[in-house]
Amino acid sequence: MSTLNAIADSWFLKAIEIYPETARGSMMQTGDRFRNPVASTLRESLAILVKELAGGMKEEQVAPALDAIVRVRAVQDCTPEQALVFTRQLLDVIRDRQAEALFPELEQRLDILTLSANRQYALCRNDIARARSCEVQRLRGMQPWMRQAL
Repeated sequence: MSTLNAIADSWFLKAIEIYPETARGSMMQTGDRFRNPVASTLRESLAILVKELAGGMKEEQVAPALDAIVRVRAVQDCTPEQALVFTRQLLDVIRDRQAEALFPELEQRLDILTLSANRQYALCRNDIARARSCEVQRLRGMQPWMRQAL
């Protein structure tokens, strides 16, 4: 196993710490995107981010990977801090593995990643709030007998 893959695997284990123990167990057991889409998305996206943070940090690779993680976490029942802590957990993983030399400009790149994740999270939460507001407006416009049927 390459060092970057090992770092991505360790990062995944840290990133799922926000979930209850029972959920973590099932997330580690299967990587099948149909049986466990959240774990699969998280694993794939974190692996992409590790490679980009160690390499060229190409926006066309980083943005979709980060977006996939943040979108999942924005709809889950966790605090914003829990949802976005994964961006800073990578630093601990890299230091534990003494792999700082593999990641040029690590602190700066993690800052960019963290700021991007915060911005994307805020956009996602605004989209969710807007959708809820539209649903409330739609339900208010219904006749009372129609609401009872739902």
